Amino acid sequence: MDTTKDLVRVKLLFFAKSKEIVGQKYMNLDFPRSTTRNHILSCIVKEIPALEQISKSIILSLNEEYLDQDCAVTLKAVEANRTTLILKSVLIFYLPEQNSKLNPEHSRFSNKMDFVDVVEEKLKVDEIIDSVSSPSCGAVSVFVGTTRDNFDGKEVLRLEYEAYLPMARRKMLEVCANMRSRWAVENISMIHRIGVVPVKEASIVIAISSPHRKESLEAVQYAIETVKAIVPVWKKEIYADDSASWKKNKECAWGNEDVPSSGYPVETATKIPTDENCDKAQGIMMDKL
Repeated sequence: MDTTKDLVRVKLLFFAKSKEIVGQKYMNLDFPRSTTRNHILSCIVKEIPALEQISKSIILSLNEEYLDQDCAVTLKAVEANRTTLILKSVLIFYLPEQNSKLNPEHSRFSNKMDFVDVVEEKLKVDEIIDSVSSPSCGAVSVFVGTTRDNFDGKEVLRLEYEAYLPMARRKMLEVCANMRSRWAVENISMIHRIGVVPVKEASIVIAISSPHRKESLEAVQYAIETVKAIVPVWKKEIYADDSASWKKNKECAWGNEDVPSSGYPVETATKIPTDENCDKAQGIMMDKL
């Protein structure tokens, strides 16, 4: 009996710490069509033993949704017999060509605006604030996250961010929708920078307008905490002593410690938003299977 018919060829894409460990961006691997999250992870670690060191901090997502610990998974090929996954630090995703471009995402609630984006250039804070201003609003609340020059007694030279763009933008729009369900806010703009972010420069700007200050102030606090918890972004700190570390994000349910880097990034401008403290979220994510 031909057991290969029960297998799906998957393309594994590597980011952040896993890319450093594996030393390449992707590889192909076969998985059973009917499997579990834990079995997928064990197969990957068996094929790439070096990933064992971060296996407890690996996360999985399917169709841009995170998977619970040992949930059942049915893999479906998206092109012929091929499916693509991403390793977030081990991310497993299908990555369509059109999603590789840095295109902003919008959603509309009547005449209100939700604008999210992930960009590689310096963030223009004043322009972002101006974009959410409204004649009907008496408040614009803003959070600007910047690179500081120190961490735990070490001198920080810069941050390097990575992100999985399609999922990052979609999760940011989810945050916008959740805010609207809780607060009477008018316009929302949420932009994350990736690649190299020097000291004092902004890595994320969140601006929200509302008729009264209470709503936008509370919404901004919720936004940054939730973005750091659920958006697939990773941050690497580069220190003056030539060491580096992928940073944890205390809001991330899957992350609980920092991960020393084995060296400088394979590519500093990889398309992955690294959240302000997020990695030891070495996640295995599976998308569009």
